[in-house]
Amino acid sequence: YIEKPSVYEAISDLRDQDILVLGCGSGVECDELIQKGARSVHGIDNAKGLIEIAQKEYSKPTFSCQDIRSFNVQKESYDVCIASLVMHYIPEWQETFSRVWQSLRPGGVFVISLNHPVKFGADIVRGAEYSAILGYEKGKNGVKVYGDYLNKRKIKDTWLGGLEVEFYHQSIEDILKEVLRSQFKLISLFEPKPIERAQKEDPEFYEIHSKIPQFLIIKLQ
Repeated sequence: YIEKPSVYEAISDLRDQDILVLGCGSGVECDELIQKGARSVHGIDNAKGLIEIAQKEYSKPTFSCQDIRSFNVQKESYDVCIASLVMHYIPEWQETFSRVWQSLRPGGVFVISLNHPVKFGADIVRGAEYSAILGYEKGKNGVKVYGDYLNKRKIKDTWLGGLEVEFYHQSIEDILKEVLRSQFKLISLFEPKPIERAQKEDPEFYEIHSKIPQFLIIKLQ
């Protein structure tokens, strides 16, 4: 209800585009891009098992098991590159930026979606009662700080009731420094709200994320 619609909006027109997808997982997004009119889609992921699933399930996209920091460059072969919720799994971005730059044709677009640092810089407690707090309390015994937005750090978390994950948190300032170090031109940066359909499907989700960001979308050229 937030991230995928925003990524597709950033690309605007998928028809007849050759697309490279970084962190493609089991290939669902690659197939969806084909259904939306892309001419060709190639997905890269370093999880061999997921790539095997993708190759079995989908015939039109192509896939390869590679690390997004060191994948084999096919120079000027793509119009669009999408890195959907994957860049925050690597600590430094310039190796990936360099390879994507070489892979894109002149005028090509690179769209990145990320965990929003405000949401994931918060102190998150999961369980029957979920909380995500970024702020502080001051009292007679001093100050208690919840979360850490300003300092780059590795976060260990558990999602979906048991999936252990590790990813990197960095502030918007640090993210923009990575972007400005690259050869790309920053076209837009936005913090999307949920689409209207979410109001009916999940009212609590809609209320929260109409006020508190969950994702950050960056469009480069």
